[in-house]
Amino acid sequence: MAKDSEKPLSTKEAVILLAPALLTKKEEGFTAAELTDFLAEHGIIVKPHNLTRYMREYSAANAKPILAIGRQADVLSPSSVEV
Repeated sequence: MAKDSEKPLSTKEAVILLAPALLTKKEEGFTAAELTDFLAEHGIIVKPHNLTRYMREYSAANAKPILAIGRQADVLSPSSVEV
């Protein structure tokens, strides 16, 4: 529970905290508009395009590195890149 001295979360912070669950719902077929309606019912007002942007920022910040497999591995491996 938040202390009285703590400031409330911004909309972006709230979306970032909920991003894993929201991304799961999006993978299940929910649209950004449907997700924003759900969030609005729970007091988080955000436009669909902002929701999409916040979720994209979350995904980019939490992206896992892609492993190269097969013939492309030689081309994509860090040892093959000259600095």
